Amino acid sequence: MHQNDRQPTADDLRLHALLTERCARGTEAALLMSGAGTNARVLLKAQADYPRLRIGSLFTDRPDSAARDIAQEHGLPCYVPERRIPAGRLAGELREWLVANGAEVFLCAGFMRIIPDEICLTWPGMNVHPADLTVTGQDGRARYTGMDAVPDALSDGRSEVRASAHLVRNPVDEGMVLAVSRPVPATADEDPDAVHERLRTQREHRLYPEVLRLLAAGSLKDPGSLPVRDLA
Repeated sequence: MHQNDRQPTADDLRLHALLTERCARGTEAALLMSGAGTNARVLLKAQADYPRLRIGSLFTDRPDSAARDIAQEHGLPCYVPERRIPAGRLAGELREWLVANGAEVFLCAGFMRIIPDEICLTWPGMNVHPADLTVTGQDGRARYTGMDAVPDALSDGRSEVRASAHLVRNPVDEGMVLAVSRPVPATADEDPDAVHERLRTQREHRLYPEVLRLLAAGSLKDPGSLPVRDLA
């Protein structure tokens, strides 16, 4: 395995330029979520730290997520479908919501869907992932992607895990890495779910709002300086 040898694609550079320009000048963001919304709550609570980046709406693909409650708590509009949105309708419904609410940026907060190219190559988006996405395999691609990132890292004998903030594009979790958290110790015999929860509460919940604060301050404009390591 290798580290830091991933090169940004043309789409990465274009999306990074859009994201940094919009966040620095002031923009509207939509939060995308599928479940309990712990990251969504963290980002909304920290809103005062990045006033130029206004979270103006929520979108969920599932009727049983916590999106409706979170939106009501913060007085925000929210899209909640009657049933889980089929893959073939996701792009259309999400596009309509982003346009209707004037969102120029989207923020994934536990959104457990593959976002179609027609969305993620038009609107710049960001996500946090429970792994160091700068670690690559022999194929040069990120080693720990997808739902099994933490179990895979533990199976490989990693003694620590990190979280990454990255641009959203396809393939999943392959977008430009903006920042990587400080490590959380882990051992191979630990329950992966327990390690993931520790990583989420101790690192993801600090990393995500800190990256948004830096974006709004115009501090992440140089792609050559990325990713920022040990950020939170």
